[in-house]
Amino acid sequence: MKPGSNFSNLLWALSEKVLTILLTLITTAAVARYFGVELFGSYQYAMSVLFVATSLTWLCPAEALFSKVKPDGTIENSIIVTSIIYRFTVSILVWLGVFVYVMLYIESSSQLAFILILTITLIYSEPLGVFRFLLECQGYYHLTARVRLFSLITKVTLTLIFVYFSLHPVVVIAPIVIETMLVSGLCYYLIKKYDKKLNVSFRHFDKKIAKKFFFEGVKLWFGLVCMNFFLKLDRLILQDNASEKVFGLYSAAFSVLEQLTSLSTMIFAVLGPVLIYRASALELEKNTLKLSGLMFCAGTIGATIMYFLSDYFIVLVYGDGYLESVAMFKMLVFVVPLVFFDSALNAFVIKNKSALFFFFKWLSVLLTAYIVMNTYLDSQGWIAGVYGYYAGFIMAVLISLCYFYFYKNRGVSC
Repeated sequence: MKPGSNFSNLLWALSEKVLTILLTLITTAAVARYFGVELFGSYQYAMSVLFVATSLTWLCPAEALFSKVKPDGTIENSIIVTSIIYRFTVSILVWLGVFVYVMLYIESSSQLAFILILTITLIYSEPLGVFRFLLECQGYYHLTARVRLFSLITKVTLTLIFVYFSLHPVVVIAPIVIETMLVSGLCYYLIKKYDKKLNVSFRHFDKKIAKKFFFEGVKLWFGLVCMNFFLKLDRLILQDNASEKVFGLYSAAFSVLEQLTSLSTMIFAVLGPVLIYRASALELEKNTLKLSGLMFCAGTIGATIMYFLSDYFIVLVYGDGYLESVAMFKMLVFVVPLVFFDSALNAFVIKNKSALFFFFKWLSVLLTAYIVMNTYLDSQGWIAGVYGYYAGFIMAVLISLCYFYFYKNRGVSC
């Protein structure tokens, strides 16, 4: 099979993202209805832990491999093998850290079981993600999109079957692990099929390359970790400071919000490469303003529509048991324009390789959200999470705008 054209790959990327949002919503709705409010909260907490733990494994992100790609999309075997072993080592260390954390601090048996099962994916998904990266570099994005969609459909199908037969909650979440195994295994099979030069052997491991990966990856790693901690901070804090029912309702509201904000990723996937990453120095500032304005408008329209539909949408999807989530969602939804707006500004920072500023930004955002949440936690309860989330994104936008202003007028290199 020949690599896909740019248009074909773009079409598959868009289709995949739309279907992913819809299928994820179906799965979440089925699990939420089956688990009930309290157990669904435990499940969402486990997903938050997995989300943050996954970011800790990104010490060798894809960005560190881009410069190693040859014109034909291939990479030297020594770089591939070193990347896999390096990522696997980091992933094992993170998994061990999570294991120790849950054994010492998690008292709920359901949360403990959910976290231990879900974090199995840490061990292999990041190391074997190299093969998906290779396929996409060689123009086979349409294949990786099909793999991800097939794996996602398999997960959804199994989840619905397990829910229908009223199996144990631990079994119901197992398809999440199966999905990631399918993606990893099928991408390995496909790259072996289409890249005959690939030779994965331990003898290709190179310590010098591993050391270089560490120093290249750590530049963005601190910022990425802070960003992902912030995105889940409200649930990590509220889990110990709210009743199981309130936490479950809040988690349901946030689950809908995250599906809405994920649209920013879809829009950026189409416009970002053209307007930001491929833009010349002269076009970059103008294109950033255009994209930021477009993203803000799209976020505002989406938030307004969902605000008025949420009374019907949340009950329709999650059931009558989550009726109280509607009010929570309505308080959260107008953060969406800020999320969309910042996604464009964030890309501007990354495009300019301002790793230190990226870290400063997300550390400031994380600290701001943490201070706001803890200030209002005792008096406002779950609303403190809403305040912290808004405060964090307001800080993110303000810092990004300051960076853009100083870059435009004086030039920034940090």
